Amino acid sequence: MATKKGWGARSATVLLLSNVFLCVDGLSVDFLKSGARPLASPEARGLLPRMVATVPTMPAQSEDGEDCPGPTFDKAISQPDPIPEEGRARAMELMESGALFRYSPGFLSETSLAEADMVDYTGFKYSVGFNSCGSALFIGLKVAGVQPGDKAAVFDRVKRQTPNYSLRMSDLAAACVRPQITNIEQRIARYNEMYERITSQIADVAEFDIPPYDERVRPVKDSLQINLQMSDEQVGAFLAATKRRGIPAGLFGSPDNARNFRCWEYALPKTDLPRTERLIKIAIDIRLPATFEPEDFDQMAAVLRAARDDVMLA
Repeated sequence: MATKKGWGARSATVLLLSNVFLCVDGLSVDFLKSGARPLASPEARGLLPRMVATVPTMPAQSEDGEDCPGPTFDKAISQPDPIPEEGRARAMELMESGALFRYSPGFLSETSLAEADMVDYTGFKYSVGFNSCGSALFIGLKVAGVQPGDKAAVFDRVKRQTPNYSLRMSDLAAACVRPQITNIEQRIARYNEMYERITSQIADVAEFDIPPYDERVRPVKDSLQINLQMSDEQVGAFLAATKRRGIPAGLFGSPDNARNFRCWEYALPKTDLPRTERLIKIAIDIRLPATFEPEDFDQMAAVLRAARDDVMLA
């Protein structure tokens, strides 16, 4: 993640921010110019009772049903961060009015307001919100003039099929996004602090290769990637051990992982990619929710070390 606020070189024209916003300075693309700064923003009329969806957890057990010895983890790492109360209140207002899709004459849509908020935050001239990061990538490449056969490095989740052209963000989604723009800096700081906390406790594990971030970007470290220095059999055993101990890790090369290029049915490679094949067979990903407490990340580190011992000391 990078913005115009001194976070990186300004040679790039197109920028992806927060997965679903495309921010630009100088492209002559009319449909991107909807991100004009508004004179005023609508305010939520009241606060609604907090609605919390809980994800049930189960004690870690071995495959034969016995309790798993050693450190385990009992929080759901797949649970997303909650929407701020202001966003929930505004979303309820929109649902009560039925005005969910930017088509209310005489009113600046919530999506346009969110785009303007991103312009204010990033300092870019234009911003447009999309319905997914895959859509943002698709349009970003298109307006940048990328043609079939051009070399492009894109690391993000993409759709399995050719994306359609109803790509812009809905007002309901924008209402949930806008309150989160104001505290981006605080969330970045918390994510990065917790990332450093957990990685400092596993950095000495020989089988854990933690790839460094490119110095040209300012990262938001909301997940942990590890290249496992293990055989295929050991990688499978490690994934089983982390799951058994309460931390299901995602393998990039898994058939159901969107990062696996074999899942991209609309753009399968025309040549073999042996280096990529080798990498995704050992690369894993673990979410680091901002809602967790510092001691949770200490426990996660202990679980990862224990799972390593399960495999290497067996």
